[in-house]
Amino acid sequence: MPPHEDQLCPLCRGGPIVPYLSDKVRDYLNCPVCGLVFVPPAQHIPDQAAKAYYDLHENQSDDPGYRRFLDRLFTPLNQRLSPRSNGLDFGCGPGPTLSKMFAEAGHNVVLYDLHYAPDKSVFS
Repeated sequence: MPPHEDQLCPLCRGGPIVPYLSDKVRDYLNCPVCGLVFVPPAQHIPDQAAKAYYDLHENQSDDPGYRRFLDRLFTPLNQRLSPRSNGLDFGCGPGPTLSKMFAEAGHNVVLYDLHYAPDKSVFS
């Protein structure tokens, strides 16, 4: 893994960034300030290749199996949230099921996805 000491965290702009994990495909880096684990930009999948891959997914918001899969994130996070919290489903995809689950629990979630919900006004 190449050195990343001079790189800043893309989330909090903190540093120094430290190696987290490397697999056969890419490196994963960690910000010791905010805890974000991320892939360096030079190793990102090209946008159109990523969209082609995501277009193959057949996840439906009414699929009980898919909801069970997402429940591993939803339940512990929902237990920590205050009632009627606001959130952002970043990378929601074409069928934003996780945000739907949070909305069903009384939370307000806005959507953003580079390909499926590219409205940048949600960041304002």
